[in-house]
Amino acid sequence: MNAPLAALAAAFLAAWDQGSGGAPFFRDRFYYFEPLYASCREALAGGEVPLWNPRLNCGQPLLATWQAGLGCPLLLPFLLLPWEPACRLFWFVALGTAAAGAYALGRRAGLTPPGAAAAAALFACG
Repeated sequence: MNAPLAALAAAFLAAWDQGSGGAPFFRDRFYYFEPLYASCREALAGGEVPLWNPRLNCGQPLLATWQAGLGCPLLLPFLLLPWEPACRLFWFVALGTAAAGAYALGRRAGLTPPGAAAAAALFACG
């Protein structure tokens, strides 16, 4: 297997773990972000602008909350898919992009392809 594919494979495996409820950030993931995106999804499906989130803290502004990130293209899966597939897709794209960028940076810095792939895998999987 060539080096860039090995780095992307490592990022994919880490993304698969994150999408299935891997340990990092598990409290925020299920107690904050899942209800946040459920409120966004429901509001948008009903043809409304997601202004208010009744699920968190007895209600809080939704569109004004920077953590909702409704303008970020990486968060589209959370608005279109159920939670678990959206997590997997988000982490795959995010970690794949991180691995590709780290590989390109490593090659530009003069690392060999295996060295750049190791740097990419370590950076993406963290």
